[in-house]
Amino acid sequence: AQIQNSFSDTDDLNAQAGTTGGDWFALAVGRYDASLLPADYLAALEQQVSLRYTRDGSLDPTKATEWHRIAMTARALGADPSAFGTDADGNPINLLADGIYNRGYTRPINAQGINGSIFGILTLCACDAEVPDDAFYSMEDLSQLLLDSQLDDGGFSITGTASDADTTAMALCALSALQKHSSSDSSSVADAIDRALVCLSNLQNERGGFSQYNIENTESAAQVVI
Repeated sequence: AQIQNSFSDTDDLNAQAGTTGGDWFALAVGRYDASLLPADYLAALEQQVSLRYTRDGSLDPTKATEWHRIAMTARALGADPSAFGTDADGNPINLLADGIYNRGYTRPINAQGINGSIFGILTLCACDAEVPDDAFYSMEDLSQLLLDSQLDDGGFSITGTASDADTTAMALCALSALQKHSSSDSSSVADAIDRALVCLSNLQNERGGFSQYNIENTESAAQVVI
């Protein structure tokens, strides 16, 4: 009941399909119990994907994470992210190809920052996806992009050279997924995990919480818990 009361009515939530607020909410609820969501949210999301491809030719000019978020949401709600919506020519849209392993044909996956490779890895693992041999990025390529982004203190940062708790914690989630789902060099990944955990410990505030942009907040703490 508390989850269902988080949106006032079906139309309000469906109007947010394809947006950051709508999809992350639907993803979280979908992984818990998809029956709590409006039955037509998935259809509304697929319609938004088709609309944006027909109108703009893609989901976003820079942010690969638009594909990642929608792909994970579609999967959580029982759909196939490799055939979700149709483009202007009526062809099925492969969110995993366009947004992850073939993203480099149009724009580097990390054009928006390290989040591109982090959530690319998480999405492929969450969707149990196989990367084709002729893909622009292999899983090993994505792994190396992430490893190459690790800073000297073991952490990760969305911008600049100062590690932050949010990005370091998200990177740890991706590194953990790599250990479980990939044939990447396990010793390099394990070493990166150890170093990142030490960095997170050093970033912890005296009261036990975590900060982003010098502001202690629950989102940073929650990301670290994950």
